[in-house]
Amino acid sequence: MNKIITVIWISLLSVVNAYPIDTNTALTVAQRFLQTKTTMQTQKSNPKLQLVYQAVSHRKNADPLTYFYIYNIEPKGFIIVSGNDNVIPVLGYSDESTFNPEQIPVNLLSFLSECKREIACIVDNNVEASEETQMKWNDLLYGNLPIQKEVKSGVSPLIKTKWNQSPYYNNLCPLDTGSQMRAVTGCVATAMAQVINYWKYPQTGFSSHSYVHDQFGELNASFENTVYSYDIMPVQLTSTTASDSLKAVATLMYHCGVAVEMDYGVFESGAYLDEFTVGKQSAEYALRTYFGYSSVKSDHRYILGDIAWIAMLKSQLNARKPVLYRGQGDGGGHAFVCDGYDANNFFHFNWGWGGSSDGYFAVTSLNPGAYYDFTSYQGAVYDIIAPNQSGDFHLILYDRLNLSASSVVCESPFSITTKVMNNGSLPFKGVIRAVVLNGAGGEVCDVSRVLIDNQNTLNPDNDTNLVFSIDGISGIMAGAYKLKLFYCKENDTLWLPVISVGDYENEKVITFTGDVSVETDSVNQIGAQSAMLYGTLTEGCAQIVAKGFKWKKSSESNFNTIFADDSSYVLRLDNLIPNTSYICKAFLTTYASTIYGTVYGDEIAFTTAPLSIDEALLSNKINIYPNPAKDFIYIENNSEDKILDIQLLTVSGQMVYSCKSVISFLSVINIDAFAKGIYSLRLITPSGILNKKVIIE
Repeated sequence: MNKIITVIWISLLSVVNAYPIDTNTALTVAQRFLQTKTTMQTQKSNPKLQLVYQAVSHRKNADPLTYFYIYNIEPKGFIIVSGNDNVIPVLGYSDESTFNPEQIPVNLLSFLSECKREIACIVDNNVEASEETQMKWNDLLYGNLPIQKEVKSGVSPLIKTKWNQSPYYNNLCPLDTGSQMRAVTGCVATAMAQVINYWKYPQTGFSSHSYVHDQFGELNASFENTVYSYDIMPVQLTSTTASDSLKAVATLMYHCGVAVEMDYGVFESGAYLDEFTVGKQSAEYALRTYFGYSSVKSDHRYILGDIAWIAMLKSQLNARKPVLYRGQGDGGGHAFVCDGYDANNFFHFNWGWGGSSDGYFAVTSLNPGAYYDFTSYQGAVYDIIAPNQSGDFHLILYDRLNLSASSVVCESPFSITTKVMNNGSLPFKGVIRAVVLNGAGGEVCDVSRVLIDNQNTLNPDNDTNLVFSIDGISGIMAGAYKLKLFYCKENDTLWLPVISVGDYENEKVITFTGDVSVETDSVNQIGAQSAMLYGTLTEGCAQIVAKGFKWKKSSESNFNTIFADDSSYVLRLDNLIPNTSYICKAFLTTYASTIYGTVYGDEIAFTTAPLSIDEALLSNKINIYPNPAKDFIYIENNSEDKILDIQLLTVSGQMVYSCKSVISFLSVINIDAFAKGIYSLRLITPSGILNKKVIIE
C-alpha cells in the first residue's frame, strides 16, 4: 500500500491509428476548444496563446514521442493539448493560473507523468481509438463550430480557498530541530481542511486523539476543546495575514494531520484517505469520528466502473458536496479536492497547492487491454456533508439568503427569499423559521416561519423556494444583527440550523434602524391647581411598554409618575398647589432584547397660578376695552392691587403674550400680529386671577 503524498492521475480515451500532432495543429485545437467548449471569456474573441511547455520523450529504439503541449492563455490560464491523436484532444485547462515550467507543483507533475505513461502505453501497443475520440478530433479540427454565446458550465468550483502545505499553514506542525524547519501539512490534511472549512462544521470537534511519531514523538489534538474559527479563515495565507487567522487555519490543518496520524516530514508528509485501505488512520474515519461527518463513505473506481463513477461524482457535485479524491502517480498516492465539472465532463481539481494549476481535467478511463489497467488506484471519499444530528435528513442552503433590504426601519416590512435542499435520505416535514441573532449568536427573536407539510413535503435530493414575509420587527435595540434559518421536523422540539454550503452562507447581516425617542413639548392651560402636559414620541425598534410624564415640585427631589394611554401623549395634572413652581418631563419605558430601558424628554418648569377671584369683585376697578378689539387692547387698573402679569392665551391654552411687573395704571396690548378669534385675557394679581374673554377682529 502506498501513502497519499499529493495528487491524482487521469486516464484518457483510446484512439485509432496514432498520428503525432504538430504545434500548428495543437494550437488550432487549443483555440477552437476554448472558443467553443468553455465558459471562459476567451471564447468571445480569438484567444491569445503561447506555447510554454512541450513534453517530448527521446526513447531508445523508437522515434521521439511528443506527449502533449501546454499553452498559456492571456491574461490568465493554460490548456494541455495531446501530442497524439490516439488520445482525447484536450487533457485539461485552467482559467485560474498560468503554467510555469520552472515551478510545476508536485501534484500536477504527478498528473502529467501519468499522462505520459498512458500515452506511451497506447502508442507502443497500437491501441485502437474509439469513435468518440475520433469525433472530438474531427470536430475541433474540421467541424464548422460557431463560437457559442453560452456554454452550460456544469457546477462551478465549490471550494474558494487556495490553501497550501506551507508556509504559514504548517505553523503548528512538528518542528525538525536539526533543520529548524517545520513539517509540511500533507496533501490529505490540506484537502480535508479545505472541505471542512467549506462546510464550516463542526464549531467544536469530538473527542481527542494522540499517536507516537517515529521522529517527533507524541502528537495530540483535543478536538472537543477546540473552537474552529472559520469566520476568520481567509482564502489564502500570506505574510500580511492577521495572526489570529494564521492560527485558526494552522490549528485546523494540524488537527486534520493528527486525526489521520500523519507521517510528518519536512519535505513531504503522508497519510491515507479511505478507511478501506488502512482503517482508523484515514481521512474517512477521522471525518466521521473527530469532525462529526456521519454520512461519509468511500469507493474505488475499479469497483464502480466508469459510468457509475462519473455519475457518482456529478451527483455529489450537483448536491454541492466536494469530494476528496485519491490517485496514484510517481512517488506514491496523492490526494486533492474534486469540486466542480464543466459541460465537457472535465472535473475541477483544487490541488491544495495555493491555487497553482487548479483547473478542469479529464478523468475518463483507459483500459488498453488486460495487462494495462490505469484505474485501479483511483478512489474517493464522498458524501461529506455537515450532518443533521437527528440522522434523518440534512437541510442545506441551495441559494443565498436574499434580503429585500439590508437596512430596515423597525416596524417596516421586509422579506427573505432563498432555496433549501433536502440532502438526506428521508422526506422532511416540519417548520423552517428565520431568526434574528445578536453578535454573540444568541437568539433575539423569531421573525417568520414556513410550514412544510403534506402539501409540500420536501423529498430527498429535492429543493424548494422559501419566502419569509415579515410585517415589521420591534422589541429590539437598533443596530446590526444576523438572520439565520433553523428547522425542526414535525413532532419534535430540536431546532437545527440549515447548513451553509460554500458561498451559500446561512447567516446574513441586517441592520435595524430607528431609535425610540420622546420630547416634552409644552405645558399649557396652567391653572391654580391643574395644568395640561403635552409630549411627542417617535417609535423605533424597541417595544414601548409604558409612557407618560415625571413631575415634582421644584423644591422636591423625587419625581412622581403619571401614565398616558395608548392613543395620545396629552395628560392633565390635577390637585396642584396654587402659586407653586413645578418641573415635568416626558418619559418612555422600553423593552428590547431582554433589557428594560427608560428614555426621557427635556425638563420644563412652570408655576401654577394663584387662586382665581370672582370677576365681579374687580369689574368696577379694572376696565378692559374695546372688546371686540382690532388694533389694541387697553387695560385700565383702578384697583389697589398691582397687576403682576398680563397673559393672552388661545382657546387651546397656548400663551401668545405675556407682560410682567406692570407699573402703569394703563396697559396697552398691540394685537396687530395676532390672528382673529377668541382669546382668554388673564390678569394675575396678589389677590388672585382675573380671566376675561376677549375677541380679536
